[in-house]
Amino acid sequence: MNLFFKFQDNFLKKLKDNSILIECRKGFTCNGRLIKFDSQLNIFMENSVVTNKDGTSFRETKEIFLKGQLIKYLRIV
Repeated sequence: MNLFFKFQDNFLKKLKDNSILIECRKGFTCNGRLIKFDSQLNIFMENSVVTNKDGTSFRETKEIFLKGQLIKYLRIV
């Protein structure tokens, strides 16, 4: 296993069950609790709030799945 992927795996394991903010490449953001992830950085979150690119529209979702290719960055909230 590549060293970067080991770091990524350990980092996300520590974030599990914590609130995170994810900005996607398409411009929208998701703020919620990290539940699951996999080696391709696909992320499953609970109790999320999705905000559009302009920041004018909010949608509350119980569960959301984000494909790893969409993620621009993530941050601990």
